[in-house]
Amino acid sequence: MVDRTEGMHSVHVVSVEQRGKSKVHMSGLNAWGGADSGVDVTVAPSEFGLQGLNHQDRAEMRTFRGGQYVRIDPPASGPNKGKTWLRWSLDSTLGEGAAAAMSEAMGYSPVHRLLLMPSSGPVVLVGHETVDGRTAIHYRGTVPTDSRLVESRKVPATQRVDVWVGADGLPVRLVTDDGVQHNTQDFTGFGGAVHLQEPPAAQTIDASAPKGAMA
Repeated sequence: MVDRTEGMHSVHVVSVEQRGKSKVHMSGLNAWGGADSGVDVTVAPSEFGLQGLNHQDRAEMRTFRGGQYVRIDPPASGPNKGKTWLRWSLDSTLGEGAAAAMSEAMGYSPVHRLLLMPSSGPVVLVGHETVDGRTAIHYRGTVPTDSRLVESRKVPATQRVDVWVGADGLPVRLVTDDGVQHNTQDFTGFGGAVHLQEPPAAQTIDASAPKGAMA
């Protein structure tokens, strides 16, 4: 399943990231395996504390190695007049070590780390289930947590993983829990390479990460 997924280079993802009572719902494209690796999704501005900067129901957010960008309402005056993107570094969101781990992971498919499942404990066959109307086989196991995340986020050295694999050998759903953050990702429409572009510097405002931002 991992090898088949790595052979693809993009997928549409609907995800929920939960940390305590905070949730962030995202929907969009994940691309890997090339210079344009990154994520281009929409989010609710209120879930990032950005409702005062983007008054739409959903805002576009792009994540690349090193930084995140969120589309905002362009300021009407001042030095940033007309600029449409807010940028902050992953370092400011996650810390240097965790940001490096995330940037490295973005070069691979969303299920790449499942290659390590057998090394950290048994892989359990849970059974056949229906996920989003698709028949899938549910497996459960653990994977080692990147040591940089263990150090920076004070999480356990392993995290629980549940994955549902479709009849085509590709993942349908991935659920991970590292003791701090619980993530659910649903996958559809695996495809080839796509070109994701970082917003132009002339349209970008550099800022600190908003309160509540997760990555």
